[in-house]
Formats: sequence, structure tokens, C-alpha cells
Amino acid sequence: MRYYCARLLYSTGRYEEARDQFLACLRVQPGFPRALENLGLCYEALRDDAKATEAYLEAIALCKKQHRSERRRGFCLLRSFARQAGPIGQGAASASRGSSPQPKIF
Repeated sequence: MRYYCARLLYSTGRYEEARDQFLACLRVQPGFPRALENLGLCYEALRDDAKATEAYLEAIALCKKQHRSERRRGFCLLRSFARQAGPIGQGAASASRGSSPQPKIF
């Protein structure tokens, strides 16, 4: 229930309230990757890049045990965030893969 309430709050731009609802959801169901992914989106909207990265990486770690498409979704969210965040975010995305950032080749 809190998850859907949080999604509604997020979709209406009420990011702080949505964040609080996703956190409450995770207290009840700590292993819920979608709540973590959406928590990352809230932190991203609130411009808290460190917490957004942390939430995305935790979601990815939880998804490693799940279906491949779920795992790919988490990586896509983190990669999208990394593109927007620049060098710091790209380092986080690379850390999730266990490699260093790749140089751009022209």
C-alpha cells in the first residue's frame, strides 16, 4: 500500500513525501528492489546523488538473485543516473560492474 502511495506522490512531484513513503515501505519489506529503485529516483529528484547511487546499488544487489530482466532494469536506472551525474556517477556505475570507467574513444 505504501509503495503505491509513494508512486502517486512521486508522479505528482511531491518527492520528499514520496521518499518518506518508500522508506516506510522498506522498513516493512526490506528486500523490495522496486521500492529501492524508486527511492533512488526520489533522491535523484531531490538532488541527493550520493543517496540515489546508494539506493540504486542496493537495488541491483537485491536483483542479482532475481530474474535477469529485473537485474537489467536496475542497471539501466543506474546507467541513466550516471550519464546525468557525470564523472562521479559514472564511477558508481562502473563500481557496480566491478570495473573502471571506460575512456571515450573518438
